[in-house]
Amino acid sequence: MNLPTFMIIGANKAGTSSLTRYLAQHPDVFMCPVKEPTFFPYCDRVIPEDAKEKALRRWSLKLTNNIDDYKRLFSSVKDEKAIGEASTAHLDNPYAAEKIKSYIPEVVLIGILRNPIDRAYSQYRMYVNRNIENRSFRYCIKSEFKSRKNGKLTGDRHYLSLGLYSNQVEKYLGLFPDQVHFFLYEELIHRPYGLLSNIFELIGVDSTFKPDISKKYNVSEKNDKINILSGYPVIKHLLTAIPVSVKKAIRPLAEKTFHDSQLTSKIRKDLIEFYREDILKLELLLETDLSHWLKN
Repeated sequence: MNLPTFMIIGANKAGTSSLTRYLAQHPDVFMCPVKEPTFFPYCDRVIPEDAKEKALRRWSLKLTNNIDDYKRLFSSVKDEKAIGEASTAHLDNPYAAEKIKSYIPEVVLIGILRNPIDRAYSQYRMYVNRNIENRSFRYCIKSEFKSRKNGKLTGDRHYLSLGLYSNQVEKYLGLFPDQVHFFLYEELIHRPYGLLSNIFELIGVDSTFKPDISKKYNVSEKNDKINILSGYPVIKHLLTAIPVSVKKAIRPLAEKTFHDSQLTSKIRKDLIEFYREDILKLELLLETDLSHWLKN
């Protein structure tokens, strides 16, 4: 059975869903029909039942730690030159890199890195839209700052951790010095065909092919006051039961909740300082200017 010849390893909320769809259009590329198979973080390990249930409930993912089940995802490969999959958990997971090296040591790895502040807010918006998160962004950030200071991160809604790229990148560069390639999210947005051409060349297919890139996938950033406000279960119920006059009375709460759920200049400033050291380290690792990530 086949295994991937290339993998998109992240980052989360950095355009990997769109990139996967674009790459899949190439006639010489087979993309795994399951986005986020997330095999390598769990292979050869016991998967907790609550992790299985949560993945299935939230993301419709059936986590597997069985190599035969993983190989079956690629059973439809015909004569494609490049076989790929995309699992954003690979970048930050502490086990994935070594397991990838063990199972497919020659694989080409592609990473897309997004400004960690925008990435965090995009993740937050996705969770709000999927009714996973019902707190304001301001509250989430303050809570995570406090948890980090106390050394006790709890739960699974950590918006800042996934953007601390430097240690993640350093690990992959150490294990796959000639096989891992990191690009910036800005390239996908501002020069998509150039980025795709580079990736096609890296994975060994015709780099002149131009897929249809008119559609964006898994976009989370919606600025809808009622959507944010109705994330609170009690208020969501009230909105369906109370008259218009009462809705007008709670408008100030909606406005405040909406404001606190935005990526304000103050929050961005605080997050720039939080990420500064990590971004400067990442610049050295990638030999890339990331100074625009440090501007408010």
